[in-house]
Amino acid sequence: MKKVRKFEGIVPPTVTVFDSEGEIDKEKMERFLQHLIDEGVHGLFVAGSTGEASLMSQEQRKEIIDIGVEVARGKVPLFAGTGHNSTRITIELTKYAEKAGADAVIVHTPHYPRPIQESIYQHYKAVAEAVSIPVWAYTWPDQYGVDIEPETVARLAKDGHIQGIKDSHLDIDHTAEILRLTEGDFIVFGGEDTVIFPLLC
Repeated sequence: MKKVRKFEGIVPPTVTVFDSEGEIDKEKMERFLQHLIDEGVHGLFVAGSTGEASLMSQEQRKEIIDIGVEVARGKVPLFAGTGHNSTRITIELTKYAEKAGADAVIVHTPHYPRPIQESIYQHYKAVAEAVSIPVWAYTWPDQYGVDIEPETVARLAKDGHIQGIKDSHLDIDHTAEILRLTEGDFIVFGGEDTVIFPLLC
């Protein structure tokens, strides 16, 4: 089983700064990430939904991971979004993030074609077994139309395949059930601002 890394605090999902041609503006992106660090965040999450990763080419996703790792190194943990509907592409991106120096990856729940819970479990299992860095699940059912059930999260955690989850769920009971079913070092990050205060209780 992988050694569990403890992450905590404020880890913002970052926007991606593009130029007028749709390419990543490296200089402005570096300045933006450094600004967040200077303001006291406890980590950075690049190439997520807020960063428009779903609209990027695979090379652009790798580029933004490289930029994030370079800026965050030695300062704060870097979480890289490596999720894709394809398990093969998710593994490719996750391996790249590990080699680049990311501290953990956040993998959104695959949503098309619409998977059953066993398929979701097998997706995360395959990704986790391909790398040695921490793998986190990410669910945002209002956006993706697919949810990962608390029982599936607990099974993945128990089997050592994921070490945390970013739960962007509006239903606080869903998050509470994940917390109830998981034990020990499993970490839950709240991804929905409107329920942040109940999550802190």
